[in-house]
Amino acid sequence: MEVKIKGRKNLNRSMNGDIVVLKLLPESGKQYLFYSCRIFSLKKKEWQKKTNAINAIIDDNEEPQDDPSSHLIQESNNSDDSLKHIISKIHQFNLVPSAKVLGVLKHQQRNFCGHIILPAESQENKTICEFVPADSRYPHFFLRLRNSLVFATKKIVVGFNKWDPNSELPLGHFIGVIGDIGNLETESKVILMEHNVETREFSKQVLSCLPKEDEKWRITSEELKKRLDLRELNICSIDPPGCKDIDDALHCFRLPNGNFQVGVHIADVSYFVKSDTPIDLEAAHRCTTVYLVEKRTDMLPKLLTETLCSLKGGEERLAFSVLWELNKNAEIVNVDFKKTVIRSKRALNYGEAQKMIDDVKDNSELTNSIRDLNYLAKKLKAKRVENGALQLASTQVKFTFDEETHNATDVAFYHLYDTNSLVEEFMLLANVAVAEKIVTHFPSNSVLRKHSSPKAIQVINLFS
Repeated sequence: MEVKIKGRKNLNRSMNGDIVVLKLLPESGKQYLFYSCRIFSLKKKEWQKKTNAINAIIDDNEEPQDDPSSHLIQESNNSDDSLKHIISKIHQFNLVPSAKVLGVLKHQQRNFCGHIILPAESQENKTICEFVPADSRYPHFFLRLRNSLVFATKKIVVGFNKWDPNSELPLGHFIGVIGDIGNLETESKVILMEHNVETREFSKQVLSCLPKEDEKWRITSEELKKRLDLRELNICSIDPPGCKDIDDALHCFRLPNGNFQVGVHIADVSYFVKSDTPIDLEAAHRCTTVYLVEKRTDMLPKLLTETLCSLKGGEERLAFSVLWELNKNAEIVNVDFKKTVIRSKRALNYGEAQKMIDDVKDNSELTNSIRDLNYLAKKLKAKRVENGALQLASTQVKFTFDEETHNATDVAFYHLYDTNSLVEEFMLLANVAVAEKIVTHFPSNSVLRKHSSPKAIQVINLFS
């Protein structure tokens, strides 16, 4: 149940992530306790009716309606209410109640990145200074520092000590220096540390799960016998310029009956990453590859992502493949799933693939297969939009970097081609096909990933 806490007083020295005891604050009548609630987004909002994103726009110009909370309060005064009864009524009338924190059961255990501020009227070294966390959801801290002027231009790391009842701010302790404020490397470290992104190098135990880097790895004859051989097909990859970890590729050719065979081929990382091995556990810990403007932090070693599993042109690679038969309206006739071995004919970027499509003199088999993919992708997209697919028209940007310092030197709008949409449509189609296969064959183990509805205030701001 969503509860809003309004004002610093009602927060009662609690911070984002703390586990607290709450007191529900109705307009009148009894008050109710909520034990072991974890505080997340601490935003100042009144007790209100929860509004979905679409109604928030429609209702903006309508006359105000009766507040359904009055029904809740009237009924709670005339009956022997329990906490369960109050919660059911809140859900029934779709309300967001307000509350206050009675006490903190457990503070979140974490360190904070940020900087200190010194009094403007004095340049003397102050023993007590004020620390400003990089994450604005957290309050400022009091911090004891010797030679505080030394740290006035630094980003530092601070730990939480305590928050006394009579203190305006919590007390922290100094842990270490990150670097100079405004320095690219320093600010990047702050971002990664604030989001608990693992940045250490991969251990020897993790790297020992892979073939040695100086050895030329080849697919064994035993493995070839287990897989569908698609090395002769006109398979290609289409990615952003400079992409090294090529993890998907496509093919398309026309069948004798006039339909198309289309394949999406995903690099088979599971061949190298066995369950519960050091490399598998490390990948689970890291969860994902994190991209910043000038750097990236990998989930898996580059030997795997950029060499052994990268679907480079002319290289034999192991893949999982989804194979469809589609008719001319991009309707699925049948679908199959195979472990395969492929040899991509070319590793293209979006611009190169678009030039091939647009070149009327180019009638090579590979170019015609990309044209057919583009034709089918437009059919697929039209059907998705017709069925109510959400389209986000946000402008993308790209950066130019200095080769020596790796600092960004320029930024420009990212040009989108039809080939961008081509790849997107077939990756979506593959995801849907795999999801349907899983839920059909493993219904009791299937998990639905459902995106929540957008917040009303976000949609209002979008259209305002």
